[in-house]
Amino acid sequence: TAKRNRYIISVYLQSRFFSMAILNQLSELLRDQQQQIDQWFAEQFSNYPALFYNSVDIRHSGYKLAPVDTNIFPAGFNNLSAQAVTKAQAASKEFFQDNFPDVKNILLIPESHTRNLHYLDNISILCDILSSSGITVKLGGLNIDENIEVVSANSRKLYIEKIHQENKQVITDSGFVAQLIIINNDMTAGRPEILENITQPVIPPIGLGWYYRKINLHFEAYNKVARQFAQQFGFDPFLISTEIEFCQNINFKDKTGIECIALGVDKILNRLRKKYAELAIEQKPYVFIKANRGTYGMGVMSVASAEEVFNINKKERNKMNIIKNSTANEEVLIQEGVKTIDELDGAPVEPYVYMINSKIAGTILRSNKNRDSEKSLNA
Repeated sequence: TAKRNRYIISVYLQSRFFSMAILNQLSELLRDQQQQIDQWFAEQFSNYPALFYNSVDIRHSGYKLAPVDTNIFPAGFNNLSAQAVTKAQAASKEFFQDNFPDVKNILLIPESHTRNLHYLDNISILCDILSSSGITVKLGGLNIDENIEVVSANSRKLYIEKIHQENKQVITDSGFVAQLIIINNDMTAGRPEILENITQPVIPPIGLGWYYRKINLHFEAYNKVARQFAQQFGFDPFLISTEIEFCQNINFKDKTGIECIALGVDKILNRLRKKYAELAIEQKPYVFIKANRGTYGMGVMSVASAEEVFNINKKERNKMNIIKNSTANEEVLIQEGVKTIDELDGAPVEPYVYMINSKIAGTILRSNKNRDSEKSLNA
């Protein structure tokens, strides 16, 4: 390991195109220690409850390959290839065998925006993934007054039942009693009372909903693990993580708390300038300012200086002030910007990785021809 580290340092110093050399050398180092890496992750996962599904946005800049967002209630499974769906089904079966071997009936709780036909395709594919394990899957809607039938973009009919609580169990209008409830609703609007104090297990736990979960806490936890992983295997955690700051009590409409954001931007940019100089990265650093609770592509902007924060125009402030479900954006994460060097047909793209049972099922590329390589492509 010491020899490899010395070699990496020599690459830093000798090559003006060190960025790709670093990632190539890192890939080689990780491949050489694949068995130790697998063992390390197995030990880490053994300490925590299993997570059925999640998805991760990744940005690849040439000198860095880092996650920039993680979704605990992922949509978009309809974008996966047939091969990826097959992998997801296998991982799903393994998850239930290991964690819920006796479960045969599942209630899936989707988002309320049933007018989004592509989201409904996502739900139909999720049903296919779950039912492939021999499980019966029904859909239950939060805050609906009657059963509804909807048709997805791919012309699949979905029947969403109203639900109620009885004897500490959630039951559908037709009398279906699930042994397990899976949520595909990010709960930005709040904690669902109907899922409180019930005997049925709920995954992911409702405490991970956006009404409570904070992005800054997620990345603080992620960066801690990234540092441990990098130290264990002998590389710079800069390669797989991002710098962050956090501000609260923000009101973009009347500019309350803007000073905190500007200060956070300055702190990150100063740290990045120092790191870029150390690694001879010839690029101007920038940051993203993100709503600290969920996005759906909302409440996100990028700046390259503290001055830009003070000069945000009224239109941009209004866009940053409100997020999903007309929720006020009162907290923000300030995060190191990672430029994407990946392109498809001349448009910037970023990998979006889907996971089942902590295993990669498949990866899609999010493309946006109306955005440049430094901007958020989730729009």
